[in-house]
Amino acid sequence: MSENKEKLQQRNRKKTHRLLLTFNMKFNPKDSVNKHTLSIKYSYGSNFKRFKSSGFEILHSEWDKKAETIKNPENHKELSKWIGEYKKKQEDCRFRIASGEINYAEAFDILLGKTTTGLILKSLESNGLKKKKSRASIKKASDYLKAVQSGMIKLKKYQYAELDYEHLSNDSDVGKIESLILHDMPWLKNNTKNDYLKYLNYAYEWNPETKGKPFKETLKADEQVPKIPIPKKALLQAINNIGENSQWFEAYLFCLLSFSLRGLNGADICCLNEDWIKDELGKPVKALRHYLPDLDKLIDTKGSTFLQKQHIVGKRTKSNVGIKILFNQFPTLLLLKLLKRIVAHNRPHLAYKGTDQVRIYSINYHTAAGKQQWKDLLNTYTKQLKNITGGFKISQARNTFTQIMREHLKVQDDMLSVSLGHRANKKNIFNHYSTVSQDELDIYHIEVLRVFGVNDIIKLLYQVHKDKKLSIITDFKTGKAAGGLSWFGLLGSGDSSELKALDLPLSNWEFKDEIRYNHLMNEAELSASGTFNEQTGKIEVDTNEDSYSKELKDLIAKKNNILKAKSKWLKGEIQVNYNTKTGAKETIDTTDNSRTIKLGKKPNKENDSASINKNVS
Repeated sequence: MSENKEKLQQRNRKKTHRLLLTFNMKFNPKDSVNKHTLSIKYSYGSNFKRFKSSGFEILHSEWDKKAETIKNPENHKELSKWIGEYKKKQEDCRFRIASGEINYAEAFDILLGKTTTGLILKSLESNGLKKKKSRASIKKASDYLKAVQSGMIKLKKYQYAELDYEHLSNDSDVGKIESLILHDMPWLKNNTKNDYLKYLNYAYEWNPETKGKPFKETLKADEQVPKIPIPKKALLQAINNIGENSQWFEAYLFCLLSFSLRGLNGADICCLNEDWIKDELGKPVKALRHYLPDLDKLIDTKGSTFLQKQHIVGKRTKSNVGIKILFNQFPTLLLLKLLKRIVAHNRPHLAYKGTDQVRIYSINYHTAAGKQQWKDLLNTYTKQLKNITGGFKISQARNTFTQIMREHLKVQDDMLSVSLGHRANKKNIFNHYSTVSQDELDIYHIEVLRVFGVNDIIKLLYQVHKDKKLSIITDFKTGKAAGGLSWFGLLGSGDSSELKALDLPLSNWEFKDEIRYNHLMNEAELSASGTFNEQTGKIEVDTNEDSYSKELKDLIAKKNNILKAKSKWLKGEIQVNYNTKTGAKETIDTTDNSRTIKLGKKPNKENDSASINKNVS
């Protein structure tokens, strides 16, 4: 090897990345007349050099070349402060260039403070919008960043109580923040810790003046815990466990209300108000009224019908995904009323006292204080429900509804996702929503309530607690309470009719027949014709029932026969007698004294009676 080649290799081995403060010209320490621009110099080896102006001018004679600082800082306070900030970042930037994380141009920007200063939360929204992120995504990122900062305060790491872009541009700070999140926050699940770092990276990426992902490390994801439903047996046994504890009673009602609203999230129930409630035309609802199909055909409703649906129409607080949930299917409004009254008694400081018919709580969830209030109350509800159910949580009401939808009703994924308010996959967004009928979704909703027997549960609540003294408020409007009141006090005067309605069926026939019936009726509606009446000056709409298909006519006849039979059962016009010797069952219709006799094995009256009750409900 030649001597020159060996010298070249030795020189290349010594190549290193350097950053220093100097002048882009020959340095003259005796120059006390002319001011020159102080620059940041980057060099690699002996041949590659780049300069970037600091924006400050000083005399060469005022500069300490070896120490890279000003000789008389008291005369240059602003420059002196800048040099201090520069030196905090100098070595970190040199290391990041050497590792390939950034280039020298990016290092210049960091050292000049052009891209990495400023509170993250302050610019997060504007940066997110510039990157065309949705408001929901921005809000989620903001919530996570606030949670990170709260965690830092909890750990007494106050230097990170307000995160700055500079924190995420400094390897030392990044390492400390990462370690604190991953290893010093035991109250968090691994998935949450990973999310914290993910959204910190997002905040850094969204900033148009910063690049890369500062945080690289992640933890192994938590094992998926099966979403276990609350067994009906546990809920039934809980009725006995409530005793005279009105707060446990409140938690139980909250769980039932959540279930009856398709497992609606607690935060959504907290935010629920009249603005969310729309009629079938999408218009605001003036008065709340139960929905109970064909009620007028089963009992005398004094001219009132209960066939108008009312829906919750809004966006989930958690995900900002649109939802439309049947709101007034009996007994949901009864549960709402009971919960409002018992909250007013148990927690007057949290109870809503205005004129809104739907709002339960006075909590403003959209503030930090309100969110914490709700979190505390929901935790209380969860602990109380665990006490009376043997360990089941409020959130599992949602799992219970889902299980019945999936296993009993065999509901497909699209329908199930929309029912639960899940965010759609962008690739399948059309199929996710367009194939789902709201009428069909409502039918499934009603069927779930029927299968689970929500009516029966409330009736059992009444039977067990009707004579117990829960000290429930009597007059919700005035807030007046009297101690030691029974269930009748909870219901209030004039509500006894709702107790009778608990014996009525939520659905009068098989839900599959109802789905088909609705489909055919909608088709028939399209054949309706309009005629102009010259005398009235109005259009008269006529649906020609003679043009109905045979299938629709058969379904209408089937439905009417079922309603007729159930009406007789409810009125007590049907009697059942058993012949203990022959095992024959004799059914007597007292309206016309007609008799039907069925021969069979010697009956078990208890079981047979239960079967009859099931069939007519």
